[in-house]
Amino acid sequence: MPFSHQPFSEVDFRDIQGLVRYGHGHLEEASFYLLRIADAAAARAWLAKASITTAASGHPPDMALQVAFTHEGLKALGVPADILQGFSDEFIVGMAGDESRSRRLGDVGQNDPSRWKWGQVGTVPHMIVMLYAKPNELAGREAELKKDSWLTAFTELYPLHTKNIGDTEPFGFKDGISQPVIDWERTKPERLHDTLDYTNVAALGEFLLGYPNEYTRYTDRPLIDEKEDPDRILPLAEDKPGKRDFGRNGTYIVVRDLSQDVPAFWRYVDAQTNHDPVARQKLAHAMVGRTMKGDPIVRIRPEPIEGISTDPETVWENQFTFENDPEGTACPFGAHIRRANPRNADLPADARRLWRRIVRMLGFGSRGSRDDLLSSTRFHRILRRGREFGPPICVKDILGGDSRGGTASQVSKADLGAERGLRFICINANISRQFEFIQTAWMENPKFDGLDERDPLTGARGALAGIATNSFSVPQDNGPAKRIAGLTDFVTVRGGAYFFMPSISALRYICRIS
Repeated sequence: MPFSHQPFSEVDFRDIQGLVRYGHGHLEEASFYLLRIADAAAARAWLAKASITTAASGHPPDMALQVAFTHEGLKALGVPADILQGFSDEFIVGMAGDESRSRRLGDVGQNDPSRWKWGQVGTVPHMIVMLYAKPNELAGREAELKKDSWLTAFTELYPLHTKNIGDTEPFGFKDGISQPVIDWERTKPERLHDTLDYTNVAALGEFLLGYPNEYTRYTDRPLIDEKEDPDRILPLAEDKPGKRDFGRNGTYIVVRDLSQDVPAFWRYVDAQTNHDPVARQKLAHAMVGRTMKGDPIVRIRPEPIEGISTDPETVWENQFTFENDPEGTACPFGAHIRRANPRNADLPADARRLWRRIVRMLGFGSRGSRDDLLSSTRFHRILRRGREFGPPICVKDILGGDSRGGTASQVSKADLGAERGLRFICINANISRQFEFIQTAWMENPKFDGLDERDPLTGARGALAGIATNSFSVPQDNGPAKRIAGLTDFVTVRGGAYFFMPSISALRYICRIS
């Protein structure tokens, strides 16, 4: 939908579920409940009484409750067909509802939906309830949650428990560092919409429906005539006068259950470096693109630009680019963080002037052979809200001796084979352009940046149209790139689904359905 030139309305934080704004990282305990709706009336009654956490408070909440629904779930609740048809195609079809989508997402082989614990045809949840609490309070909060009509309303499909293991992910690297900054005030400088600089500031419409996105357009969403909302529960559409906006202040969340084979990863890296602890750590850093402490291995401090935080830590961890590493000798092109967020825009920084743009568009003046192979990253950002599960484990637990960065652990040898991983959750207003683009064009694409390989951590293995996808290239300052082979499935998908997280007003509208 085209951009409206009407004055922007203020953001109503009372109408937005709190996960979008706060992330709830301060609440160390969390559990997610995948549900099927057994009784629609009882489910609507439970929702009407539930204390859903909003983004309104001036400080992060002491506990949090969030809800979201699959397309099947909204249908089971009795949401009218004209509203259901207004959602995006990928949400309607679902994550595992199309073989072509599964292939593009890398959900093949060990990741094939037929192997999933939940989310494949027949086990798609209707709803996810997300509960967050302070230490030692989760059990009590869960008991309160399941009072009243819970047992009548829902059938529990599969529990997604989590484990707080600090600020690292299961492989041992500091996590949760790079996140876009949301322009909540809607004051993003106009020039940043066409900037050639990498910017971490993202338009509100990238993460909430009903607002302009980075294209200064409104993402399609369910809109209804005012007569279909006689009680005026839903807000007016900003871009369509006379329409009520079922999507405004809502968003899509992507949930993927990822099992991480931590022992296999560290044993592989150790074997590739002939058990040298220094070389082992260096290779692991190259595969991730950061050190285990979270520092980017590209040692670049950019000049701050208007509209971007100048906090030194933020600049260092988030605002760096790969501009001065055109050949990937500092951070390999295929490194996990370089794939997930390539950072540099289509035209490098020296193309800001018109004559330089023309020169670059004609193919001259390139600093590196890959300068023009990437799509601008500001159109493909996501907010990550995942949680780890399973017992923590460090390098020393697996290999013994000098772990070179491993931390002390209480894990016993019996826990080496325990399942651990990530309940991956991300927020985006356009599943196709954001999550699916990142996954298919960058993470799983064997031709990303001119390579012949997939992501070294999360990529699906095996040959694809004759292309081997079990290797990783490390460019060298002198001579050809060093290529290591034999990568296995370090990360395996165990389940997944696309959910719509509605606004508080949309929830009220759903609860009024009879």
